[in-house]
Amino acid sequence: MKLESSTFVRTLSWCCLLAGLLFCAVRMRPLLKFLNAHEIRKVQQLSEKHWQLAMAALDESDANPALQYVRQSLGKANVKSQRALLQGRILLDKGKLLAAGQAFREAADSPEWQSRANFWLGATAYKGGNTAVAENYWLRAVEADPKSLDAHRSLSMYYYDVGAIDHAVDHLQTWTKLNVEDARPFRLLGLIFSDYERYDEAVSYYRSALDRKLALPVRDEVLREVTGCFIKLRDYKTGLEAIAVADDTLEAKVLKADCLIGLGEPSDGMRLLEDVLAKDEKNFDALMSMGDAKLLGSQPAEAVSFLRRAVEVNRKDYLANYKLAQALRGAGIADEAQAVAAAAETIKVTRERFAQLHKDATSSPRDADIRYQLGLTAEELGMTEMAAVWFKAAIQLNSAHEAARIKLGLKPAA
Repeated sequence: MKLESSTFVRTLSWCCLLAGLLFCAVRMRPLLKFLNAHEIRKVQQLSEKHWQLAMAALDESDANPALQYVRQSLGKANVKSQRALLQGRILLDKGKLLAAGQAFREAADSPEWQSRANFWLGATAYKGGNTAVAENYWLRAVEADPKSLDAHRSLSMYYYDVGAIDHAVDHLQTWTKLNVEDARPFRLLGLIFSDYERYDEAVSYYRSALDRKLALPVRDEVLREVTGCFIKLRDYKTGLEAIAVADDTLEAKVLKADCLIGLGEPSDGMRLLEDVLAKDEKNFDALMSMGDAKLLGSQPAEAVSFLRRAVEVNRKDYLANYKLAQALRGAGIADEAQAVAAAAETIKVTRERFAQLHKDATSSPRDADIRYQLGLTAEELGMTEMAAVWFKAAIQLNSAHEAARIKLGLKPAA
């Protein structure tokens, strides 16, 4: 009887144990299912396609693919820096600069991702107004990867904005090699060399830009810019061919007129200029071109009429004053010619100072005071928009530059 009781107890114990295990299995099933899924997710390889899609979507301000990638990468080895980089991008788009910087610094710990992380650290600093810090990070990005297109592109635009043109040219030329299909660096190089009056080089870069894909409004701008270079080179035939395919704007008509006059067809050219002035009587370029045409046609008295109007539009333009003095002398108006010539000489001195400051700015890429002086000199020359550009450049280099802030109507720096 005692033996049967012992057997019954053991059997009952085993049944209780089995029931307990069954109960636990049922209750633990959801957790086991989650853990199993987690293990499967851990061994799956992250898709390079998903990574590229996430990066591209972020460029379009769509964070969803990046968030999916971040979730997909949780718990996986060798993707910590990628995840931190994406998290930083998301935070940057949301304006959370401090958190974004922390994420990018985490990504920068990996040599593989150091260049990209430094680029985005630069972008974060730039967005926060710390341009000197941004420059430093972008230079680090280039040091880590000399083929970092994003870093070269950002440095070229930064140096262009602050007037460090030689530095801008270096990075723009690298940009053209790293992305040969992009027209933008070629166009900007054309602008720079045109400003430097190195028109042959400017034309070469403009042609390279035109050989690539450009939005129609930009293509028209480039056609007008390259035509201006051809006129400076006295290659009026090629200039006329270039401007012929641009939209027929007032600016394009003036350029076409200049080419026609240069080719010995002044009547056709002046008809175009008359059409422009009928629509815009204060069109400075048309007034200057008409005055030039009259001087070339030995009609100084008529030239005086147009050039006086040009000076009224822009009293600080050296060439307008110089040519007006020339026309006045030709028309026998000596006293006024002398006064206008003196004004032209004063403007010339200021322009020479402006040109020297440009050179100083290029050789001193971090000097805010030189940019401020450029702004003041631009004001003297009546170039208010250009003055504002230089005052902004001074503030980019030194956010606490009080004189520049006052010129732009900004509050004192905190």
